[in-house]
Amino acid sequence: MPDAIVAFLCTRVRQAVVTATVPGSYAFKYLLYLPPGYDPNNATARGPLMIFLHASNQSGSDIDLVNAAGPTKLIEQGRDFPCVVVSPQAPFMFWDPVALDAFIQDRMAEYRIDVDRVYVTGRMVGYGTRAVAERSPEKYAAAMPLCGGGDHCRAKLRDLPIWGQPHWSA
Repeated sequence: MPDAIVAFLCTRVRQAVVTATVPGSYAFKYLLYLPPGYDPNNATARGPLMIFLHASNQSGSDIDLVNAAGPTKLIEQGRDFPCVVVSPQAPFMFWDPVALDAFIQDRMAEYRIDVDRVYVTGRMVGYGTRAVAERSPEKYAAAMPLCGGGDHCRAKLRDLPIWGQPHWSA
């Protein structure tokens, strides 16, 4: 059983704090939420994954900052989601799309994710969401950049459903 799942099952918080290292890059701290009914011993079950990328003012090493808004805040307030939610914390004021892509692929394998139901959303003017979606648009079912910025008409993203929002209402 992965250490993250053990940590999650042995705590009273709704999200576990986990660290993952991307070889040749840096370590991500992240919040992990496993939905009700998630069975770490069911090797055949595959579920959806939501990646939530925080705003730039939540970067650094204090993982509690990531709970300020979005699905992480809603989870801590008691809301359940029907998917695994992974919320990494950027150690710097930007997202590295190469490292983030590797991080996401590792989490997909670790938590037995359905590769056709991976969703990416986030703040930081939506740049992290767009950057990771542009890097590998075929890996995502949809993207929802918040507080929109960037070029919405990128050719790489033409087949990816995108729902731009001015903010996350939480």
